[in-house]
Amino acid sequence: MYSCAAGDLRAKESDGIASTAAMLRAFGVKVTETEDGMVIEGASRLRPARVDSHGDRRIAMTGASTSWARPVA
Repeated sequence: MYSCAAGDLRAKESDGIASTAAMLRAFGVKVTETEDGMVIEGASRLRPARVDSHGDRRIAMTGASTSWARPVA
């Protein structure tokens, strides 16, 4: 998956692109940041992770939602 034209996320409460990429990496997802988005290659299984929200409620909620993910059969 490729996310682009999201460069404005770098100037919000936190750098949303960098924070989201770091959070996904903590769960074991392969992510590459770009200037205005990210390339997400995914993971076969997510692993338990601690997430730093960087004081941004959106990152905290995304981390909480991601922690509930289960494999699809």
